Amino acid sequence: MSVGSVIGIWNTSSGRVLTAFRAEQETKAMFERLKKVIGEPNVKFKDFYNDIQTIKMQGFDVRTSDTAEGIVNISFPIFDSCKRAVAAIHQATRYPFRSVY
Repeated sequence: MSVGSVIGIWNTSSGRVLTAFRAEQETKAMFERLKKVIGEPNVKFKDFYNDIQTIKMQGFDVRTSDTAEGIVNISFPIFDSCKRAVAAIHQATRYPFRSVY
């Protein structure tokens, strides 16, 4: 993957996290504006919505990468003073990794 690569919100943990912590109306609008990037699978809103609801309940996202083999993505939202997710902190690590818990 090169610097400046474009990956859609569905294919990234940070994109999913940022979407999960938006108002439902914003989430729908973001999905409707979603432009599929070459190589990405088709996404149904129901699947997208269910996925981000799980992220919202957990408070973060951890998943194997759909883009890079052997990578696990971990992403947490960063909130502003109005409790709106304005950024995400993201770590990609090789799989398997050791849990510290």
